[in-house]
Amino acid sequence: MASFYFTIAQPVALWLLFAVPLLIFTHLYFMRHARHRAIIFGNFTTIERVTGKRLLTKNLGLLVLRLIIIVSLIFAAAGTTLWHIGTRAQNDVVILIDSSASMSINDMNGTRLAAARIAAGTFLDQIDSRTEVGLIQYSGLPEVLQVPTSDDALVRKALASVALKPLGGSDIAAAIVTGTNLLADKRSGRAMVLLTDGVSALSLYDDNPIPQAISYARQRGVVIHTIGVGSERLGSFVPGLEAKVVMYDEENLRTIAANTGGTYAWAHDPVTLKAAFEQVIGARESAYVPIDLSSAMLLIAIALLFVEWGLLNTRFRLLP
Repeated sequence: MASFYFTIAQPVALWLLFAVPLLIFTHLYFMRHARHRAIIFGNFTTIERVTGKRLLTKNLGLLVLRLIIIVSLIFAAAGTTLWHIGTRAQNDVVILIDSSASMSINDMNGTRLAAARIAAGTFLDQIDSRTEVGLIQYSGLPEVLQVPTSDDALVRKALASVALKPLGGSDIAAAIVTGTNLLADKRSGRAMVLLTDGVSALSLYDDNPIPQAISYARQRGVVIHTIGVGSERLGSFVPGLEAKVVMYDEENLRTIAANTGGTYAWAHDPVTLKAAFEQVIGARESAYVPIDLSSAMLLIAIALLFVEWGLLNTRFRLLP
């Protein structure tokens, strides 16, 4: 898991980086032009031979300074944010529970959905009472049963209402995006617990939306803990794709957790399912903390502009 990463709020601003080669070219061109003009008005070549010093340079130091200023301004305009792993006194959580038809399989000393509800209830017993918890059930489409709240009774009522959806596969990507939206304006740590027994139906095709969903969550500093449930690691069968179902099931869950700083576990019975939730509780204080770099880069650029102005009037003054 990466301990830090950068996000860009306005990636279109990065197109301005193509101006950097133009800046280098124009700088070198005008320095050469200035040298030519200087030689016309004075025999600098002879003076250089006598003194052994190069009087007219390409001012590469000035070029580097200008490049730093331009790049700093571009990344400031792009809205650059550094996210690093830190400790938060409180993490708000959204629980995502798969409610597709396969969750009715009776291999967890009861159905998978019933086991999930019980384990989620135990999870609620152990978290801080100040923690805001939201709940989403998803199959073909995600359904928000409860927006994040610290009212334990409301969350438990929503948990009891989770019901099987006989139609539609498990759209994990849509569930991640919806859960992220519920957490996007939270000032505390942001975490999701994704529970499923199958693959994302859309991930079986070439245009897998899960990487985009992961990127969406990372942009907003959301940690996703993934839990697979069921004694058999199989998802919903699609003709001709049975082998791929087995592979993608665990691979997607591991990828989601690894790329968002979360934990991964597979639960094949109620005991391991409870342990999986306890693993999430153990990591509850770990969260991505944002540092807005835009203001710092803007201040750096302004400070260096004053430095450049001073150098242009002293050391880097053009001749003649």
